[in-house]
Amino acid sequence: MVEPKGFTAITSNDLEDVAIRFYKDRFRVLLILYFFAEDIPTDKKKGYTKAFKSEVKIQALDFLIRNPDYLAYELLVLAENDPCIDKAEVKGIVKMIFSNNEPIIRRVEMERFFYGAYEDIDNIVAFLKSIGFIDFESQKRIDGRVANKVYYVSDLAIDRIEKSLSQMPSIQWYFDRCTLLKRFFGEVTGSELKISQYKVEEYKNTLYKTYISEITEKVKEMYQDFYGEKL
Repeated sequence: MVEPKGFTAITSNDLEDVAIRFYKDRFRVLLILYFFAEDIPTDKKKGYTKAFKSEVKIQALDFLIRNPDYLAYELLVLAENDPCIDKAEVKGIVKMIFSNNEPIIRRVEMERFFYGAYEDIDNIVAFLKSIGFIDFESQKRIDGRVANKVYYVSDLAIDRIEKSLSQMPSIQWYFDRCTLLKRFFGEVTGSELKISQYKVEEYKNTLYKTYISEITEKVKEMYQDFYGEKL
């Protein structure tokens, strides 16, 4: 069969990739909300006991999950500048990230928009709300833009995550990664994460609506300078 000029046939593998991406995107955002949401009084919103503020932080954390080389960079920056950070532990984590080839295997590219790495999550949020896992509130500013978004995680979602999803070996990496992120960046605001990410030249210099490039070689150089050995 001759394909029309300018068109490429969609294969079953393409459809499978789209389906996998569909669920991975939703699962990642759900876990970010679950891990980083704060407890709220049980009488504040019936059926919901956790709340998460700021889409900015969702985007910044999602970027670190999807780009393990940038996560390694942020950990090395912490090790260099924060005397409270266990440098030997960071060394082990960064070595693990690279020995598992995560910067290639786990990388899911993100584009840069006006304020850094960004991907529209409206459909993801709508999906999670439709199955009763989250709810959200927001306000409209004078200029018509949506602001002050608050995402609520339902008791149903928490039950499914803790009793079912957390027991699935195939997605354990995401639980481990969110646990790690929570430990090192749990108290950092979304804006602070963005500012730190903007300090990376490759991130800052990415053109609008193009993919942010990887920084594996930069991280390897930082690691060698700091620990005196190669990754």
